[in-house]
Amino acid sequence: MKKLQATLVCLVAFSGIPLSAQSVPYPFNDPDLPVEKRIDNLLSLMTIDEKVACLGTNTRVQRLGVPNTGDWPFAP
Repeated sequence: MKKLQATLVCLVAFSGIPLSAQSVPYPFNDPDLPVEKRIDNLLSLMTIDEKVACLGTNTRVQRLGVPNTGDWPFAP
């Protein structure tokens, strides 16, 4: 009986993990937001050094999970 209770407690405790893993960590990742709000959010999260680094050809912001635009499959 105790084993069954422990199993049920674990199932209930871990049942929310996939839901939280699917949530959008930053507003700039939310495709439902207007582009202007997404850009404002991204810029507010970036450091000065990250902003300066993006002025070149490498637009990656690894800390925030932003890929380099040259790495995208549809890049020219």
